[in-house]
Amino acid sequence: MSGDHFNIQNNLRGGDVNQVFGDVTGANASVGGRNAGTGSIATAIGELIAAVNALRPGLEEEDDRVIEGAVERLDPAAGADQLSGPLKRIAGIATYVGELGVPVIRAVKAVQSAMNG
Repeated sequence: MSGDHFNIQNNLRGGDVNQVFGDVTGANASVGGRNAGTGSIATAIGELIAAVNALRPGLEEEDDRVIEGAVERLDPAAGADQLSGPLKRIAGIATYVGELGVPVIRAVKAVQSAMNG
C-alpha cells in the first residue's frame, strides 16, 4: 500500500472518522476508525472527559462530586461492564442539566460506539 492515497469522510454521527486526507506510506502504516481497538476507546473517553470538564463549572457541588467519581473510573482498558456504571452516572447528570449536557451525552454515545465497534 505504500504510496496509496486515501480520502475518508464521515459526518461524525457515530463518533467515528470525520475527515482524513493523506498518503499511506511505510511497511507498518495503518488507518484507524471504528474498529481501531482500545485506541479509539481511549480517544472517545478523552473527548468525553473534555466535554465533562466544560460542563463541570455549571454543576451543583453534589453533581460535580458524582461526575468526578465517575470520570476517575473511565479506563480505556476496562470492559463494557466496568464502564457502564460511570457512563450511566455521567449521562444521567448530563441529561438532568438539559441543553448544556448535550455535548456530554454525545460523547457518552461515542464511547459506547467505540466499545461496540
